[in-house]
Amino acid sequence: MLLSLLLYVVSFFYALVMLIVSLVRRIRKKSQPLGGLRALCNGAVALSFLSLAALVVTLLCYISTKAQVMAQSALFLPLAVVPVIFALAVLLKAGRLDKKARRGLSVNALMGLVMTFNVIYWQMYMFWA
Repeated sequence: MLLSLLLYVVSFFYALVMLIVSLVRRIRKKSQPLGGLRALCNGAVALSFLSLAALVVTLLCYISTKAQVMAQSALFLPLAVVPVIFALAVLLKAGRLDKKARRGLSVNALMGLVMTFNVIYWQMYMFWA
């Protein structure tokens, strides 16, 4: 459990850095393979982590209601689907990319899938606990 949380934190910081890089590339008008979907994936990772952090804080402070927790938990599913779609797009386009672009997109997809794994794992943990 601790390792999955550590990977989740690493994927969050990676997503933040990549969002900044995407913004800079967008301002400089440099093309980027799967740029829009990549930014969407990074945004989903960052938003899911921030949402989870907010959920933990509200639960620890006893200020959340069951309806709030259920609503916030419902947000995690669409966010978890975005990295899966991105990983499929990377797999479909991998043959047409150079080695550097393929490696960068693969790392990004892996970080998104770490987030998806954590969302599914912690949702199941909440269900059974």
